[in-house]
Amino acid sequence: MYITTGTFTGMTINELLEEANNFIGGCASTYSASTLNDALTAFNENYDNGTIDNGFLNCTLANDRIVSVTLYDGIKAYPVPANNEIFIQLNNQLGSIVTVSIFDLTGKLLMKTATVDYASSNLIRINTNNIKNQPVLIKIDGEKGVKSIPVLILHN
Repeated sequence: MYITTGTFTGMTINELLEEANNFIGGCASTYSASTLNDALTAFNENYDNGTIDNGFLNCTLANDRIVSVTLYDGIKAYPVPANNEIFIQLNNQLGSIVTVSIFDLTGKLLMKTATVDYASSNLIRINTNNIKNQPVLIKIDGEKGVKSIPVLILHN
């Protein structure tokens, strides 16, 4: 099941529950208790009396998009394909300070973010509006290493 509205749009219920469990367990989270509670409440109340769909969930994602690509020990990029933005969810394996660069398949640099200190937030949001439809390579360069994630940019 995929979340179709709100902060967690494009994520699966499993990913939402994992994030909530981590928060409850005292792990660092990008999300506040209130944001997680609101999403969990919407999930719980989505099918009112089992007959009325409140539209928070769907069995498939619009346009048959792949919701999440999990790579490299928990680093995630979603949604894939990316439309106007992509989210990179990191863990601390690369360190807390990273720079994200996006390259086309010829190696041409398309975009580079400022260095991000995500010690308090493990989620990086990248606007892809200025990148034409194409496969790209997202390079994450951190204090402890470098990882690359292939992603398709496909604007509706």
